[in-house]
Amino acid sequence: MNSQIAPYQYNQECVYQMLYEIAVCLLLLFIRCTIIFYINNKLSKIAKVSERNEARAQITSKQIDNVSELCERLIVQNVGAYDRSAELARDMDARFDNMTKQISTIPATFDKMLATTICDLVDNISATNKNIEEIQSVRALDNVEGLYQCWIGFGTWFKEGSFKFTTEIRITNKYLKTYRENQMWMGLEKNDASIPYRNMLISYISEPVKRGLNIPTDFVKKSLVDYNGTDRPYTAHMNCVKYDWNGSIEIDITTKEVYCHNGPNADAFQFMPSVLSNATIDWKKSLVPQ
Repeated sequence: MNSQIAPYQYNQECVYQMLYEIAVCLLLLFIRCTIIFYINNKLSKIAKVSERNEARAQITSKQIDNVSELCERLIVQNVGAYDRSAELARDMDARFDNMTKQISTIPATFDKMLATTICDLVDNISATNKNIEEIQSVRALDNVEGLYQCWIGFGTWFKEGSFKFTTEIRITNKYLKTYRENQMWMGLEKNDASIPYRNMLISYISEPVKRGLNIPTDFVKKSLVDYNGTDRPYTAHMNCVKYDWNGSIEIDITTKEVYCHNGPNADAFQFMPSVLSNATIDWKKSLVPQ
């Protein structure tokens, strides 16, 4: 029995060994086929890439040839363009030099024009200022001044060694006048109506009266002052005014006794008419502020 089992087991192991070897061979064959397929696939791809590269190389070669031809054409064209550019540059240099020369003459021309313009402008300004001054002077003639026309008189009545009296008289016309009217009055010598009016007022005041002073008609006495009372030397002041619609006439008279050794025996207001009627009075015109 044992002798029969042993050959059977041996045969079975041989079968297993053969099957194993066959499996290994098949596996190796599969691996080889796979490797061969992979290599063939890669070779096919490489061949395709090589074909594409060759095609691209041919195209690139043609492009290079075209570019070379184009460059040769451009070189030929650029030679002519360079010549034209050089000629144009020389022309531009000549024009620039000409412009530089013209520009260099501009400052002198501008200075000359500016000097002429300034002279004309100064002349125009001077003429304008002169016209303005003339207009202002004409307008100023009719501007009302804050000044009054005034007669001022100084007189002395004396007898050497006996007596000496002085008087100061101011007759002020308190009517505001224009500059033109005041200047005309100051320069007026003939046909001056203020002279007979002035003389009439002094003549009226000079008339002796029993007491006090003779105040002209239409005048109002403002003050009669005896500065020294009864003490000698006497000083007397009289002020009277004539009021009118838009002004007044005011008279101020001051009489002083310098000395009186052998003269009129009277008080201060009694000798004022005598001084006015006997003194030599020097008159002058003046413009006095308000």
